[in-house]
Amino acid sequence: MIAAAASLPKQEAGRIYVWIASLFIVFVLAGFGPTYLLAVPLGRFEGPAILHVHGALFLAWPVLFLAQALLAARGSMRLHRSLGLLGIALASAMVFAGTAALSSSLHTWIERGIGEQGRGITVIAFTNLVLFALFVTAAIVQRRRSDWHRRLMLLATMSIMGAAVARIVFNIAAAPTPFARPGLGVPPDPSLVMIPFLALDALILGAVALHDRRVRGIVHPAYVIGGATLVLVHATRHLLVGTAAWRAVTDALIALSG
Repeated sequence: MIAAAASLPKQEAGRIYVWIASLFIVFVLAGFGPTYLLAVPLGRFEGPAILHVHGALFLAWPVLFLAQALLAARGSMRLHRSLGLLGIALASAMVFAGTAALSSSLHTWIERGIGEQGRGITVIAFTNLVLFALFVTAAIVQRRRSDWHRRLMLLATMSIMGAAVARIVFNIAAAPTPFARPGLGVPPDPSLVMIPFLALDALILGAVALHDRRVRGIVHPAYVIGGATLVLVHATRHLLVGTAAWRAVTDALIALSG
């Protein structure tokens, strides 16, 4: 099996990343199309300016991920590495903008008298952001080891893509109310939000594990370690809500914007 993997063309081995990146784009369009991409040009989006900055940056990431997957599959590594510098800048901006957006949303929920529910649901976006930062950092450290680098970048993208899948579920539930978005209502219980994230974990991790077994004979340790981390965080992060530690984190986020 390993010998067969060694003879497998790099383009074929990298094709799965193109397919998964394309699937991520579909998730983004289905999840954020009705509540943001269509709402903004029609003047139906309600929210502060930081949400537009946050939205632009986070929408740019899956597009860049797809572009990088295509370049790697075609062997255009010089351009791939050049775009990698853009990726580092984009990821850094995403972390700062994501943190600012969380702070703004917490202030809004407090002003509306639902601050405790806002603190609870914030655990989802905050842990997504932390996971994203950790996986991107690890991928940069491992940039010379392509087998680790590309898998860690996939995990980084997965860590924020659950939001699009959760938004798809919301869109279906809110279908009778055009242009509704989660931030305008009472935040749901974070224990319920873990379901679409775990579904995405099962779909993508299952696909890449099967792919690795076919071409390598064994699942790469990046998927074993990183995948286990994703699933563990997605399945247990709601337990942080209500703890003194989580209140301290949300207090710090609130203090960021005074």
